[in-house]
Amino acid sequence: MQYSDSSEKVSVVTRGGSRLTADHVIYTPSLGVLKATHTSVFSPNLSLEKQRAIDSLGFGCITKIYMRFDKPWWSQNYGGTFLVWDDVDYTNPSIQWWRDSISTEELLAEDSKGVPVWARSITAIHAIHSGSAPSVFRAWLSGISSEILDDLEPSYVQEKVMLVVHKFLDSSFPGKISEPTEIFWTKWYSNPFTRGAYSSRSPAADINDAWASDLATPILKSDNGKPVKTIKPCSLSYSIKIY
Repeated sequence: MQYSDSSEKVSVVTRGGSRLTADHVIYTPSLGVLKATHTSVFSPNLSLEKQRAIDSLGFGCITKIYMRFDKPWWSQNYGGTFLVWDDVDYTNPSIQWWRDSISTEELLAEDSKGVPVWARSITAIHAIHSGSAPSVFRAWLSGISSEILDDLEPSYVQEKVMLVVHKFLDSSFPGKISEPTEIFWTKWYSNPFTRGAYSSRSPAADINDAWASDLATPILKSDNGKPVKTIKPCSLSYSIKIY
């Protein structure tokens, strides 16, 4: 996207090679897309203020894992379960699934019962009480685990998620939990049009005095100050989430 030509037009080159020109361009990617591409999308590069905001504001991912069963094995009044994992010593950094620097190898490491570290980032499991999906169960997973899940085999993910389901629900539904017939999950991290699922304030944003409003202000041409482009990946009042 070229926004500094002498004709005061903005030029946008599409992936297919077509060139479009306009007086103004409104560009509304997710913050995740900006983090991944802003240095290659804009010519010239964005201002240091906008680059600081892109780098400093938080953008993470959440994954919804859906499992379909032949029929519901849970009761009609079952809503869901929020998971509290208190069976290990979380002072051990290698199992701190929320740690930014945790490696893929650490996330895939399993305990003595076969539960991998990434599965411990499942925060909730619940039934979907819907006429269109009466036999579908959903698990919520967040953090860096979402980033590696997109590359894992469905059969493996199903096996490990069901270990979690059994761990927390066997006592509530003894002998009733069956195996899923299908499993699928959202892939917002690997999706090139989202690259994640939610924006947020972060410690780095506070330290660097970076704000969503820094991205919402127009980019101005240097010669006459004419606004040619607005980038608005964040709400000024609320964090943005994709569902």
